[in-house]
Amino acid sequence: MFLVAPEDAFNLYRRAHDLKVGVLGLGETFVCIEPRTTAGPCLALWQFVRYKAQWMGTIGLDPSQAGKPKVAVPYTATLDAFDRWPWPQACDGPSDPRILPLSVFLGLVKAEDLGIRAGRVQFNGQYGSRTRFDPRQRHWRQADHFHAPVRLESLNPCRVPDGFHWDVGSPRNAREIANTMEVWRIAENGYVNVYPNAHIRGGKPNARRVWPK
Repeated sequence: MFLVAPEDAFNLYRRAHDLKVGVLGLGETFVCIEPRTTAGPCLALWQFVRYKAQWMGTIGLDPSQAGKPKVAVPYTATLDAFDRWPWPQACDGPSDPRILPLSVFLGLVKAEDLGIRAGRVQFNGQYGSRTRFDPRQRHWRQADHFHAPVRLESLNPCRVPDGFHWDVGSPRNAREIANTMEVWRIAENGYVNVYPNAHIRGGKPNARRVWPK
């Protein structure tokens, strides 16, 4: 099993919002979504990048060659398949759940296939659309005011303004929120800004970063 370094995972996810990215795994590759430990909750790499990048398959390891990668790669990993993958992806607008940083919103909770309309309808029915409650009952509200003009090219079809994000508040028993690099603690009646590329923006008195310190 391979683990992607926290900073590499964060940069990969961020990069997938700026340009067309293809991801090829080496063996069984995982991303830890709780950055303080490698023994915490992890997602398979293909799940982590789903709806944001083109998953191109996995290169196996050849035990007879001291664990070196096999030469053959799956057909889906060919450059032709990558070229045919449309980017930016189609989008239903600001309420499309595929623009969420799903590893932050869902954690390890599974969702229906969001690539089909029925899956997106089911997701919005369960968690909300303009205002959402994630599985830990954190409150995600589409912000009305935007900060630094962060433009994410992947969101062009979604018709959202530059700097689009959610103001995320938290119940008393689930005050922490994390991406693959940082953990933030939200104050009572406070909030953080969470962007589609998993960037978390916060400040006192609403929130403070607790890891890394």
